Amino acid sequence: MSPGAALVFLLVGPATNIAGLALISKELGIKVTAVYLAGISVISVAMGLLLEHLLQTTAWQVDVRLGEANMMLPMFLSWGSAILLLVFAIKPLRRLLLPKLG
Repeated sequence: MSPGAALVFLLVGPATNIAGLALISKELGIKVTAVYLAGISVISVAMGLLLEHLLQTTAWQVDVRLGEANMMLPMFLSWGSAILLLVFAIKPLRRLLLPKLG
C-alpha cells in the first residue's frame, strides 16, 4: 500500500463512521451530509496525492517498522504517561489521589 493511500484511509476512516454520519444527517440534514462527505473525500484524496507527489519529488522516505513503536519514547515518559492515564481514567483512583478533581 502506498503512503498516500494509507493517509487517505486514516483521514477518511474516523470521519465517516456510521454514528457520526447519522448524527450529522439528523441534526443538519441530508444535503449538508452529502457536502460533508464530498468535502472529506476530495480533501483526503488531494492530501494523498500531495503526499505521493512530495515523496517522489523530494528525498523523503517512508520507513515501515513493525513492532518498534515502543522505542520511540523514553521509558520514563511511557511509564509516566501510563500512570497519569490510569489516575485520570479510573474514577475511584482519581478521587483517592486528587480529591479536588472528583
